[in-house]
Amino acid sequence: MAVLDLVDWPAERTLRVAGSPSSLRVPITLANASETMLVGATPELVELKNAAGQTLPVQSVGSLPAVAAGAVAPSRLRVRLDPSTPPGRYEGRIVVAGVTRALQIDIVETVALALHPAPLVIDLAAGRSQRTAISVENRGNVALTVDLGGNYPLGEELPLRGGADIPAERAEGVEKLLALLHPAAPRALPLREVGTISLAMPNGPARIEPGAAATVPLDLTLADGLAPTARYRAFIPLYDQDLAIILVTAAKSTSPAPKARAQAKGVKP
Repeated sequence: MAVLDLVDWPAERTLRVAGSPSSLRVPITLANASETMLVGATPELVELKNAAGQTLPVQSVGSLPAVAAGAVAPSRLRVRLDPSTPPGRYEGRIVVAGVTRALQIDIVETVALALHPAPLVIDLAAGRSQRTAISVENRGNVALTVDLGGNYPLGEELPLRGGADIPAERAEGVEKLLALLHPAAPRALPLREVGTISLAMPNGPARIEPGAAATVPLDLTLADGLAPTARYRAFIPLYDQDLAIILVTAAKSTSPAPKARAQAKGVKP
């Protein structure tokens, strides 16, 4: 019969670990004193509770590796808890192949958002003032307040040309405005600041509890003089995320015939 021991974890000692609910790692070193291989054990967390006596829900506990006869095997046990588990200290026991030890887990605050749609696409043809909505999902373990009201820089994508072909007035300040680009933008085009986009929340700031989601209405006011043939971007900071907004004109007016364009420029047909 296999004989298991937990190295450097005596029975009178409480092991303390800390982390977010989805990334807990419990260091465990197994010693197999028998003459047979110990097949990977599946530990069990028992009676993990906070100071108020509330039980900590456990989603899954990983398995430990097999340990050869007479061998010692260090490992890190992965524990997954409900992502909305409130921050705080939880105490209980861990049982590994019949061996029980005291365990203390400190859950830290976790901010995790999901925004939909991503990006938010606005049709300029619908006018300078528009109402739209986004969905905000709180995947963390603390309540979040969504307050997007304010004025934000609006950037126009510069054309795909060589540096010599970009007019000086368009190239001015490009380096400074590169910060407007979002890391997840599909194309890394530099932007030229062309004004602002104003956001207001008609229902006021929204409080979203852990594990919950809400649809948030937004009123947008756009800058004057936006070209129907250009594309514009804005990135609105929200905790560790950005609400990415793309502004385009979907249905453009019919372009003049070549002859009409030539006459407009003073060129004889």
